Amino acid sequence: MPAPVPAGFTRGALVATGGHESFSDTSTILQYFWQLAGSFGARIAIIPTASRDFGAAEQVRALFARWGVNWVELLPIRTRLDARSADAQAVIQHATAYFFTDGNPLRLSTVLGGTPVAQAIRRGHARGKVVAGSAMPAPSWPST
Repeated sequence: MPAPVPAGFTRGALVATGGHESFSDTSTILQYFWQLAGSFGARIAIIPTASRDFGAAEQVRALFARWGVNWVELLPIRTRLDARSADAQAVIQHATAYFFTDGNPLRLSTVLGGTPVAQAIRRGHARGKVVAGSAMPAPSWPST
């Protein structure tokens, strides 16, 4: 269930990038996400939990760094214990946007579902932060 939207806030955008997105400088959908996230002032948390291979996450981190994003953090949450860490929660709270990489939606919901990190993502989204990523795990975004 999504977090309630507090008075004075508007829920953030949801951006589905499509499956197997090309992480190139000419990617229109990633440029759109970058703008919504705050452009040069963006603080982006990349969440590769749905995938066992963090290579795509590293590619998108490098792309946003090339574009001059103020702060970009790869959040390597592999287990439910990782999703309970205070450090991971702090990254989520500091970010202006969250980017989920392609992968298995069941893995995403199994690892993140109901954890403090998932709750922080829902609260952030309810307060206007942008949630984006591959369309493959998209069905689990609102319920994570």
